[in-house]
Amino acid sequence: MTVNDLDLLHQDTIAHRAVFDVRPGWVPLIRQAAVAASGFPPAEQVKITGCVASGGMLVLKFSDRQSPKFAGALKLREAIRKKSLSTCEECGRPARLRIGLARQMTTCEDHVHLVGELRDDDGRHIDPWETT
Repeated sequence: MTVNDLDLLHQDTIAHRAVFDVRPGWVPLIRQAAVAASGFPPAEQVKITGCVASGGMLVLKFSDRQSPKFAGALKLREAIRKKSLSTCEECGRPARLRIGLARQMTTCEDHVHLVGELRDDDGRHIDPWETT
């Protein structure tokens, strides 16, 4: 399944002309989000307007961000973001966050080369949004 297929299959939860700027390994995560969003009660319905790969994480974007009904969407965004930290961006297999000199990506061992040269602190960060 490609990103382009998603808006056709999930018209109720994916906005027309949504922009998904991710590699193919994360497309199933977007589909999971669309299916989960379709189960929101009518009063909490939102549409996925896109997503970005940011710091090795998949971050979903939604409509109606100012609405009180956005609380469910925030929980969904966080769940998908956390799943993305263990899913290879390129192939979808189990992975971990890689910290390179020029970029951060979540990759499996087969795709670590996409990150380039790794920093000395690679492997010490599991989730950049959580502090320990």
